[in-house]
Amino acid sequence: MKYVVMKSMTIMAFIFIVFFGFLKSAIASNVNVSYHFINVGKGDTSLIEFPCGAILIDAGGGVGSADDLIDYLDRFFLRRSDLNYTLDMVVLTHGHLDHTRNIKNILEKYYVKTVLTNGHFKKRGYKNLPILLLQHPNTVLITSDLEAIQTGGQWTSKSDPLDCDG
Repeated sequence: MKYVVMKSMTIMAFIFIVFFGFLKSAIASNVNVSYHFINVGKGDTSLIEFPCGAILIDAGGGVGSADDLIDYLDRFFLRRSDLNYTLDMVVLTHGHLDHTRNIKNILEKYYVKTVLTNGHFKKRGYKNLPILLLQHPNTVLITSDLEAIQTGGQWTSKSDPLDCDG
């Protein structure tokens, strides 16, 4: 049980570091940020809207939730036509299907610049994510094998998903 708790804490530390790293520049420059909590039934999906882009946190939901998620994102992109149906990043917090079930639909419908995940999809959930991403060669995958993440988390600075200044 302690191992499971430690893994959960590691995942949360990873997400915390990444999420607040992205928000750092927006907060420092007093940029308005909107948070969308999308009802996808069982599971999670949230959208963070910046003046210069958007980040999707998880692409989950219950069976049959893809239509609701796609409808929501279509309405969002109609309002934000300046984003050209582009998500700067999709963060998959972990590999369970209630967090990853709709990633294929997202990648097929929208341009996703970067997918960030801890690599936990290898054991359960959307196991074919690496194969799916081969069909989208312009999408960058940033991953870390969960088993290799040290206690206290791991940080990578491989990508700045939002370039609001440039």
